[in-house]
Amino acid sequence: MKLFSVELWELVSFFEVEPEIPTDEAWPYTEALFVATRQSVQVSCAVAPAYKDVRIILIAGCERVYELNALGIHDVVYRREGTLELLDFYLTIEHRLTLRLKPSILLEQTFKAND
Repeated sequence: MKLFSVELWELVSFFEVEPEIPTDEAWPYTEALFVATRQSVQVSCAVAPAYKDVRIILIAGCERVYELNALGIHDVVYRREGTLELLDFYLTIEHRLTLRLKPSILLEQTFKAND
């Protein structure tokens, strides 16, 4: 079974918090939930590699402004570009969602249509 490319230590580095793991099962066979806050924006991200599922929720102030519940996605990849740390969520090979936390939270969606 192919799991996500991202490792647990990379997620801890990216979010700068220890995850909440809801069961006694070892990761990657269960979900790891990370919550990070920058100014008045909070992002929570749950990653379940064995099931290839992710959930991302963005809250600005008291309002939920974005939620993604994606099942059976292609991959999650951690990468560094200079001083930036990024998480790429490949919903499919052509459809990518990139999350950045520093210096501020940014969520960017990229899609390449097949011609």
